[in-house]
Amino acid sequence: MITTEIFARVMGLDEAQLKQDMESEEVGRRIKEDTDLARLMGLKSTPVVYVSNHQVSKIAIPEMDFWDLVAQRFWETVKKPRPEETLLENVKSALAKEQEQKRRAREEAKKRQPKAADKAQEPQRKTSESDAAQNEAERAPAGQTTPGSQGR
Repeated sequence: MITTEIFARVMGLDEAQLKQDMESEEVGRRIKEDTDLARLMGLKSTPVVYVSNHQVSKIAIPEMDFWDLVAQRFWETVKKPRPEETLLENVKSALAKEQEQKRRAREEAKKRQPKAADKAQEPQRKTSESDAAQNEAERAPAGQTTPGSQGR
């Protein structure tokens, strides 16, 4: 499935800027214009992609290979060399590395969780021991000391 991150990388765009632009008032206006035009054209669903006046199959749209071809045509049209980081094999490699890093981070977090739970119970145990000593001291006759009340 194509995510904003993948689309931005393949097209050579800044992902944060793309997301910000997608939420802008100007883009909202453009979407309304496009929606109005789609109604005039009799389009029944989205997304509909046209390349050189030909509708692209809906099956192709979610595929990374399709967007790789779109990116290639874009860079050819603007007559600039395509940045290496936008090449599909580089995008896939970078995404695989990031997914592996995220997986490792999740594993490390899971390893640390039981330790954090043990630490959370530790103050509770100390409080229980302190409460028990306090109760024992309160029950002792006046002037007598108990093991938990010594040194007070």
